[in-house]
Amino acid sequence: MSKCRVILIISLVLTIFNFVQGQTTCALGNPVFTENFGSGTERLGPSLQLDPILDVHPDFRPANLYTYVGTGNVGQDRYSIMKNPKDAAPNGADWNHNFPDHTPDDIDNGLGYMYYCDALNDLNVFYASKIEGLCSDIEYELSAWFAKTNAPDYFIDPNVKLIIGFTDINDNSIGSLFEIDSGPIEGINENRWHRKSLVFTVPPNTENIYFMLKNNVSGADGNDLAIDDIEVRPCGPQLEIVDQTTTTIIEDNEVVCITTGNEIIDLIVNTPTGFVLQWQHSIDGNTWVDVPGETNQNFNYNLSSINPNNEGLVRVKFAHNSSNLMKSECSFLSKEITYNKNLITNTPNTYAQCDDDSNDGQAFFNLTLDNIKAEINPNYLAENLVFTYYETQAEAENDTNAIVTPEAYQDALGFSPETKWIRVEN
Repeated sequence: MSKCRVILIISLVLTIFNFVQGQTTCALGNPVFTENFGSGTERLGPSLQLDPILDVHPDFRPANLYTYVGTGNVGQDRYSIMKNPKDAAPNGADWNHNFPDHTPDDIDNGLGYMYYCDALNDLNVFYASKIEGLCSDIEYELSAWFAKTNAPDYFIDPNVKLIIGFTDINDNSIGSLFEIDSGPIEGINENRWHRKSLVFTVPPNTENIYFMLKNNVSGADGNDLAIDDIEVRPCGPQLEIVDQTTTTIIEDNEVVCITTGNEIIDLIVNTPTGFVLQWQHSIDGNTWVDVPGETNQNFNYNLSSINPNNEGLVRVKFAHNSSNLMKSECSFLSKEITYNKNLITNTPNTYAQCDDDSNDGQAFFNLTLDNIKAEINPNYLAENLVFTYYETQAEAENDTNAIVTPEAYQDALGFSPETKWIRVEN
């Protein structure tokens, strides 16, 4: 009778994320202004209460604003706040597509509003606002998300002019206006929302900045527009952060896995001449804390002092001078780096293979069987997981010396159980 040979399969699951950044060339700081139009259960949300004088730069006062509608149809040259462009009519606006607002659901609980306007021939102002307290002589970015709401047979694409102006303490104009055209806003389905931005420098002696989103195209056959998630943020130079242990450049929002017993982070950042910096860490990615004494380009830090049992996140806050570094509205933030010390391991069922007539305790095993993968993660196909196979835990953690033919792996002679390791990545 043939004896059965067993192999124990241990999986090592490494969580690795890819992040795709929006259209910007800045190291952005924290927002100094945000507008996501809120959330609610009503079909139409409240008026923005924009003031044609107080919210608008002197060169455009009094501004021609679109008129708010709070009931019935949202018709031409009118705007409202709604969760879906179909809500432009009580029984569903058949001239619009059906899609939700842009704000992530974890912020607005899936009830988020967007701005909607059925623009006509007049080049009126969609949105305007005034911001105080920004720092002079540094750059900021104004950005917003735009979408064409019309059904395909409405051919006029919306086009928006983004405008920035400045005033002094007496609200007199300073310098020139910054402005840029969005170009035609088109696209459907997953390409519905488009991020447009304008980078500007605040002149000396500026007390206030004013920005406007203004209609830039005339026409009634189409030209329906949705706007969401307007932001103004400090815009600094992008930094290169290098892991000195591996001499590799850290990519934006990269997750780096660290093995137990080797929790030292050794980084260097190339801040431009004259800038000051502060390294920061976070446990949850929301609350960031300055690392005491870490104000140099080199950063050598023990991950366990961030959080012994979980992920630790690291970034650089930097600014033109020490005063600006203390102000969130005047400082910039580098890419975030996530260090994950805890590797998730689990053990699928024992895999047994019967010997042939030689009874030498040696057989060929297919380590790549779908049932083994399903025991590790039942959703491995939907999550596009990649499985790699190793002789030892250390090789799996370091991604070295993978088994070349895991679909036909031959074990050692004898009948003692063996343990193999699987590295799983998304």
